[in-house]
Amino acid sequence: MLAAILDSNTGIVLLTLLAVIGFIIFMSLEQKWRANKEMKQKNLLIQKQSRLIHRKNLKLEGQNKLLKDLNEEKTNLISVVSHDLKSPLNRIYALTSLIKMESESLTEEQLDYIEKMNQVVLDGMDLIKNLLDYRALDENVRHIDLYDVNIEAVINEIDSSFSGVAQSKRIEVVKSINVPSAIVKTDEQYFKRILENLISNAIKFSPFDKKVFLDVFEKDDFLVVNIRDQGPGIIPSDRPMLYKKFKVLSSQPTNGENSTGLGLALSKAFAKKLGGQLFLDEQNEKGASFFLEIPLVFSAVVS
Repeated sequence: MLAAILDSNTGIVLLTLLAVIGFIIFMSLEQKWRANKEMKQKNLLIQKQSRLIHRKNLKLEGQNKLLKDLNEEKTNLISVVSHDLKSPLNRIYALTSLIKMESESLTEEQLDYIEKMNQVVLDGMDLIKNLLDYRALDENVRHIDLYDVNIEAVINEIDSSFSGVAQSKRIEVVKSINVPSAIVKTDEQYFKRILENLISNAIKFSPFDKKVFLDVFEKDDFLVVNIRDQGPGIIPSDRPMLYKKFKVLSSQPTNGENSTGLGLALSKAFAKKLGGQLFLDEQNEKGASFFLEIPLVFSAVVS
């Protein structure tokens, strides 16, 4: 009787043990199946995302090629402007200058028309210079060329080049050059372009019968050029946009001159290239007053 009971209990235990083992194996297989299913789903998702990324990469490659083509087109357009327009504008300016030499036989109205023609030509030539400067900066194709620059000679040359424009508005350019040494080691082209832009703006935005002041002096180890006018100045709301490319400010030229919104942006960049700075005197309330500071001895190229 006891043996029968024991045999019966042993059978139950064995069956229970087999059931437990079977259940564990079943659960393990089910988990493995679920894991494999999830892995397959993740692999499918990864493959789908990979295809999507591949399509996006192809699209980006196409957009990059388009941007590259547009940039080359812009470069070619600037080259066309510089070579195909600069020469005829120079010829027109030379011809109008020759006509002005015969001023005794011209009426005041005719002289006024010629002066207006000259202004249009100068605006066009100024635009070409700024576009070429913009291209040089944008593509970083020009590096610093250091020479001993005669400051007074450069300023007198620039002043002479703007004399006709200034006289047409009866504007007097008052110069004060007070430097112990007239020689500064810097990049003459960059230096000249900064002064040309600043003086051009000062004359352009000045009313008739006013003065433009140009003061040159030394401060510590820097050459300082201050150019100020008697125009409307820079209103506070325009100052955050002062050195942004192609931003035309509120003030308008006073004699129909053209403004590209490039001059100050380029001048600011050139000043940095020369190891110096260009800034507006915000305390001045009688016109616009800009300060250019460049080192007397250039020591390092500023990127």
